[in-house]
Amino acid sequence: MPQDPSNNRSIWSRIEEAVRRLTEESGEAYVVTGPLFSGRQLQTIGESRVLVPTQLYKVVYLPQRQIAFAVVVENMPTKTYTMKTVRELEAMSGLAFPGIPDALKDKRIGGLRGV
Repeated sequence: MPQDPSNNRSIWSRIEEAVRRLTEESGEAYVVTGPLFSGRQLQTIGESRVLVPTQLYKVVYLPQRQIAFAVVVENMPTKTYTMKTVRELEAMSGLAFPGIPDALKDKRIGGLRGV
């Protein structure tokens, strides 16, 4: 998916490193990454007019630690990210993440170590 290059090399890279560390420490892990599109005027690129996401998300579920969370980042040069509950991301996106227990979808974690 089209991603701002400075975002990809900076904040998104650090998020991926932090999630990789968590999965190595936690054993079994499920991670879903995708685009979000919000606003009335979305940008496109190329002749085929591929939509450029306004935000990117990563959902992480660590069954052995009983943790599930979402990270949302604006698709632009930024140094910040937002932690969301899985339920909040489901509401924002219209998506459902059925493999995550409902009891974990409303739990909030503070942030990602090292990001």
